[in-house]
Amino acid sequence: SLRRYEKRASRAACSRTATPPVGTRPRAHIDALESYLQTKDVPVRLRIGCSLIDDVTFLRGAAHLVFGFGTFGRGVCLLAGPIQTMDVFDSSYEGFPNVRELTVLTPRPGAYIATGEWRRTPEQLRLMLDFPEEDLERRRRPNKKSD
Repeated sequence: SLRRYEKRASRAACSRTATPPVGTRPRAHIDALESYLQTKDVPVRLRIGCSLIDDVTFLRGAAHLVFGFGTFGRGVCLLAGPIQTMDVFDSSYEGFPNVRELTVLTPRPGAYIATGEWRRTPEQLRLMLDFPEEDLERRRRPNKKSD
Protein backbone atom coordinates (compact mmCIF):
# COMPACT_ATOMS: atom_id res chain seq x y z
CA SER A 1 0.00 0.00 0.00
CA LEU A 2 1.28 3.44 -0.80
CA ARG A 3 0.30 4.68 2.63
CA ARG A 4 3.19 2.58 3.98
CA TYR A 5 5.59 4.27 1.54
CA GLU A 6 4.23 7.69 2.48
CA LYS A 7 4.90 7.06 6.16
CA ARG A 8 8.44 5.80 5.56
CA ALA A 9 9.31 8.46 3.00
CA SER A 10 8.13 11.27 5.24
CA ARG A 11 10.70 10.28 7.89
CA ALA A 12 13.66 11.43 5.82
CA ALA A 13 14.41 14.54 3.78
CA CYS A 14 14.64 13.38 0.19
CA SER A 15 15.08 14.95 -3.20
CA ARG A 16 15.54 13.88 -6.78
CA THR A 17 19.23 12.95 -7.02
CA ALA A 18 19.71 11.92 -10.62
CA THR A 19 18.09 12.29 -13.99
CA PRO A 20 17.65 9.52 -16.52
CA PRO A 21 20.18 9.25 -19.34
CA VAL A 22 19.01 10.88 -22.57
CA GLY A 23 16.60 8.63 -24.45
CA THR A 24 15.57 6.54 -21.44
CA ARG A 25 12.79 6.80 -18.92
CA PRO A 26 11.90 5.05 -15.67
CA ARG A 27 9.68 1.98 -15.76
CA ALA A 28 5.97 2.72 -15.73
CA HIS A 29 5.40 1.56 -12.16
CA ILE A 30 8.19 3.80 -10.86
CA ASP A 31 6.64 6.75 -12.72
CA ALA A 32 3.26 5.92 -11.18
CA LEU A 33 4.69 5.66 -7.66
CA GLU A 34 6.67 8.90 -7.96
CA SER A 35 3.65 10.80 -9.33
CA TYR A 36 1.40 9.51 -6.58
CA LEU A 37 3.84 10.44 -3.81
CA GLN A 38 4.28 13.93 -5.28
CA THR A 39 0.51 14.49 -5.19
CA LYS A 40 0.68 13.70 -1.46
CA ASP A 41 3.62 16.12 -0.95
CA VAL A 42 5.86 13.22 0.12
CA PRO A 43 9.50 13.98 -0.66
CA VAL A 44 11.03 11.35 -2.94
CA ARG A 45 14.61 10.45 -3.75
CA LEU A 46 14.62 8.74 -7.14
CA ARG A 47 17.94 7.28 -8.22
CA ILE A 48 17.98 6.71 -11.97
CA GLY A 49 21.05 6.25 -14.09
CA CYS A 50 23.37 5.62 -11.13
CA SER A 51 25.68 2.64 -11.02
CA LEU A 52 24.85 -0.43 -8.99
CA ILE A 53 27.74 0.43 -6.66
CA ASP A 54 26.35 3.94 -6.09
CA ASP A 55 22.84 2.60 -5.50
CA VAL A 56 23.94 -0.08 -3.03
CA THR A 57 26.20 2.41 -1.23
CA PHE A 58 23.24 4.77 -0.88
CA LEU A 59 20.91 2.02 0.39
CA ARG A 60 23.52 0.72 2.86
CA GLY A 61 23.21 4.00 4.77
CA ALA A 62 19.39 4.16 4.80
CA ALA A 63 17.64 3.97 8.17
CA HIS A 64 14.22 2.99 6.72
CA LEU A 65 13.82 0.56 3.81
CA VAL A 66 10.95 -1.02 1.88
CA PHE A 67 11.59 -4.01 -0.39
CA GLY A 68 9.32 -6.07 -2.60
CA PHE A 69 9.96 -9.64 -3.69
CA GLY A 70 13.35 -10.79 -4.92
CA THR A 71 16.90 -11.14 -3.67
CA PHE A 72 18.22 -7.58 -4.16
CA GLY A 73 16.96 -6.38 -0.78
CA ARG A 74 18.49 -9.32 1.07
CA GLY A 75 21.85 -8.49 -0.49
CA VAL A 76 21.53 -4.89 0.66
CA CYS A 77 20.69 -6.09 4.19
CA LEU A 78 23.80 -8.25 4.29
CA LEU A 79 25.94 -5.22 3.40
CA ALA A 80 24.08 -2.54 5.40
CA GLY A 81 24.76 -1.03 8.76
CA PRO A 82 21.97 -0.64 11.31
CA ILE A 83 18.47 -0.42 9.80
CA GLN A 84 15.79 1.09 12.04
CA THR A 85 12.73 -0.13 10.14
CA MET A 86 12.19 -2.34 7.14
CA ASP A 87 8.89 -3.26 5.47
CA VAL A 88 8.95 -6.28 3.15
CA PHE A 89 6.61 -8.57 1.28
CA ASP A 90 8.80 -11.62 1.94
CA SER A 91 9.30 -13.37 5.30
CA SER A 92 12.82 -14.53 4.32
CA TYR A 93 14.10 -11.21 5.74
CA GLU A 94 13.47 -12.40 9.31
CA GLY A 95 16.60 -12.89 11.40
CA PHE A 96 18.87 -10.15 10.04
CA PRO A 97 20.62 -8.87 13.20
CA ASN A 98 21.06 -5.33 11.82
CA VAL A 99 17.29 -4.76 11.34
CA ARG A 100 15.77 -3.25 14.48
CA GLU A 101 12.11 -3.60 13.44
CA LEU A 102 10.84 -5.70 10.56
CA THR A 103 7.28 -5.59 9.25
CA VAL A 104 6.27 -8.41 6.91
CA LEU A 105 3.28 -7.46 4.74
CA THR A 106 1.19 -10.27 3.27
CA PRO A 107 -1.73 -9.58 0.91
CA ARG A 108 -4.96 -11.46 1.49
CA PRO A 109 -4.87 -14.60 -0.75
CA GLY A 110 -5.91 -13.73 -4.30
CA ALA A 111 -6.13 -10.00 -3.59
CA TYR A 112 -2.84 -8.97 -5.20
CA ILE A 113 -0.71 -9.83 -8.23
CA ALA A 114 0.80 -13.31 -7.89
CA THR A 115 4.58 -13.66 -7.86
CA GLY A 116 5.81 -13.89 -11.45
CA GLU A 117 2.61 -12.39 -12.90
CA TRP A 118 3.72 -8.71 -13.05
CA ARG A 119 3.10 -7.39 -16.60
CA ARG A 120 2.92 -3.60 -15.97
CA THR A 121 -0.62 -3.42 -17.32
CA PRO A 122 -2.76 -0.37 -16.51
CA GLU A 123 -4.88 -2.58 -14.23
CA GLN A 124 -1.82 -3.80 -12.31
CA LEU A 125 -0.48 -0.25 -11.96
CA ARG A 126 -3.85 0.88 -10.58
CA LEU A 127 -3.89 -2.06 -8.14
CA MET A 128 -0.34 -1.23 -7.01
CA LEU A 129 -1.34 2.38 -6.30
CA ASP A 130 -4.79 1.75 -4.86
CA PHE A 131 -4.34 -1.54 -3.02
CA PRO A 132 -6.45 -1.33 0.13
CA GLU A 133 -4.38 -1.33 3.29
CA GLU A 134 -7.01 -3.46 5.01
CA ASP A 135 -6.18 -6.30 2.58
CA LEU A 136 -2.65 -6.54 4.02
CA GLU A 137 -1.77 -8.64 7.03
CA ARG A 138 1.05 -7.05 9.06
CA ARG A 139 3.43 -9.00 11.23
CA ARG A 140 5.75 -6.68 13.12
CA ARG A 141 8.94 -8.30 14.37
CA PRO A 142 11.07 -6.29 16.78
CA ASN A 143 14.61 -7.70 16.68
CA LYS A 144 16.09 -8.09 20.13
CA LYS A 145 19.58 -8.76 18.67
CA SER A 146 19.98 -5.25 17.25
CA ASP A 147 19.16 -3.35 20.47
